[in-house]
Amino acid sequence: MPSPPPPDHQCFYGNSSTPLFCSYPPPMSPPPMSSPPPPPGQGKCYYGNSSVPLFCDYPPPPSSPSPVPQSPPPPSDHKCFYGNMPTPTLGGKTLSPIFTTGRGDYKVGATSRPADLDQAEVLIESADDFFTTNAVTIQGVSFEGLFPAEMTPQNQWQYITSVAALLYAVFPEDSTPARLLIPNDASSGTWKVASKEGSPADWPMSNITTAAYQIQKLSDDIITVPTVIEDFNIQAIPDQLQTGNFAPPAMSGKRYEIFVPFQYNLPAGAHVFVVPQIGVNCNSATPWAEDECNFVWSSAPWPVSYANQGTPFPSWIQDEQSWTRGPLITPDWASIGTQILGTQPYNAAFTVWA
Repeated sequence: MPSPPPPDHQCFYGNSSTPLFCSYPPPMSPPPMSSPPPPPGQGKCYYGNSSVPLFCDYPPPPSSPSPVPQSPPPPSDHKCFYGNMPTPTLGGKTLSPIFTTGRGDYKVGATSRPADLDQAEVLIESADDFFTTNAVTIQGVSFEGLFPAEMTPQNQWQYITSVAALLYAVFPEDSTPARLLIPNDASSGTWKVASKEGSPADWPMSNITTAAYQIQKLSDDIITVPTVIEDFNIQAIPDQLQTGNFAPPAMSGKRYEIFVPFQYNLPAGAHVFVVPQIGVNCNSATPWAEDECNFVWSSAPWPVSYANQGTPFPSWIQDEQSWTRGPLITPDWASIGTQILGTQPYNAAFTVWA
């Protein structure tokens, strides 16, 4: 029988006092803030005497009053994750998170979608960055945000028309050499934004389209989020700042997490942006207005921290904020927080899996 984890690392079903063991290693320090309540039927995971729960992916206990066995420990593919993140699988293998910004805070949303000529929707890309500690083959990324309130896990095929992801290096890599040094002159083909420091590169290092994806509803509550959308909010200088009558419109939907599977090899110490491209079509069901028929990628606190169950950046890699771009500024990018909203920086909510 394998040895159980240290006694300060235990899992509990709901309010049960009967412990089970988790295989996920504890963080460098316990999260100082309380997590949201666990989903119905899922267990809680505590470090030592901490009152801060972490949710486990163990199946719910049986409805019968039979006791939960204390030994042997659960199989090695049962792991604990921060928050109530779903656990993607690929080819029968349960994946492990190597980076996360933590849960979405839904203070700001951003669209990120392919062009759709039938609906006259333009290409919008939104991006946020992550790093790798070791050389790794990424197996996919999950993105948290809003889908139309009428969508359900049963009818999602009527709404989700395409799923893809792109990876970008950090500017000035993979960027047009003639545009690297001279900003603020759109007429000569140079920058169309106030600053590109810390932005994604002009051109992607990968472009992965997949017909496969996994999706999980996180809540039945309808949430309304101010959302940076299309040409309405993504303007070139001197009109980048969007406040007052030009502030982002409110968009509503239900919280989901969508996992986009793809494989990509990255070296140790890589610093990369990821961009979701999720097409949504509301015409086949109760339609939204076309400019509201989008996946809305939720913001997350910046910088990434343990307080939001995230993976903090090391001191030698800058945690860049989230960026977006549309036809009026491509190939440049505008930072959502500081350049478009004139506020503090924001991250976006996502998890990288391997």
